[in-house]
Amino acid sequence: MEYIVLGLYPHFSCLADQCSATCCSGWKIYIDKEAYSRFQKIQPEWLRGEILAAVEKQGDKLFFKNRQDGSCRMLEENGLCHIQRYTDEKTLCNTCRKYPRLFGEAGQHTWLSMAASCPVVSAYLLKGDITWHSVTEYGEIHSVRIREIGDIKAVLQLWEENHTIADMIFRENPDNGLICSCFEKMINQLLDVVLSYRESAYLLPSFSFFEEQREWEVYLSLFEAFRTKTAAIWEKLQQSYLDYRIAGYLMECREQQKNTCYEQIMGELFLIRILVFSHYGSVGSVEDADWQKAIQVMYRFCAHGQGVAALVHNIFCEFFVNRYLWNYILL
Repeated sequence: MEYIVLGLYPHFSCLADQCSATCCSGWKIYIDKEAYSRFQKIQPEWLRGEILAAVEKQGDKLFFKNRQDGSCRMLEENGLCHIQRYTDEKTLCNTCRKYPRLFGEAGQHTWLSMAASCPVVSAYLLKGDITWHSVTEYGEIHSVRIREIGDIKAVLQLWEENHTIADMIFRENPDNGLICSCFEKMINQLLDVVLSYRESAYLLPSFSFFEEQREWEVYLSLFEAFRTKTAAIWEKLQQSYLDYRIAGYLMECREQQKNTCYEQIMGELFLIRILVFSHYGSVGSVEDADWQKAIQVMYRFCAHGQGVAALVHNIFCEFFVNRYLWNYILL
């Protein structure tokens, strides 16, 4: 079996209390049976009592309780895990021990990737130097041209075909108004999902920007300025995100076809653009940290949690009849 490994994977180091976000908030952390068995034997007794008091059962599964603000009961004020502080990483449940690492099969390979909701990963994507390596069963390591691997290549060919059409149309008839209209259309279609989303506080401020009253010409002028100022970083991010995300999505949804994979990734990129543009429109500037935050928030919304992710995926897949329009609004 050959493993394809994201370049960041073997070098990843958690930022711990220096992290600008937290992986311990906004979602229910599942506790596997082996971890629960470890928790029941932890010493000293007072620590065992605190951990077990933070566990709740839902159906036949165990989870850590969340505080009112959505954070895990085991998250300390300093941003560190209470369990790991007094034990070690091996004591944690699988969910916490493995995050943000991802592992799964897609096509003929086993892939080791990472979740873009982690600030370390989002910074890596924004940097733009995405690499992958193959590791054979004999431990041999080689660089991989990710775009030449079968399933990845098929999705990228679809992207290139649609990009060629979109670029030709945009050169003949650049229409920023269409792109701005699609911002509002996507916001309206996602709103009900966002309102039912447990981390809606991360998204609603960006959505509120599009509800403000402003002249259409002012809106267009704002987007044109944003598009010009962010052109270089946006082009680089699109390419790095494609190289990163296609494998990850195919790994998550093995039965999906190249068309739905393409639509999902285009939708994710468009949502990143919406979030960053709304920030620019509110404060008049955008920094690397704003792009990174947008990547993190988007990924949590689109990839964490099967229920919400499925609803968002359906919206993306039904957004356009002509797929080349995805590439058009991402130009």
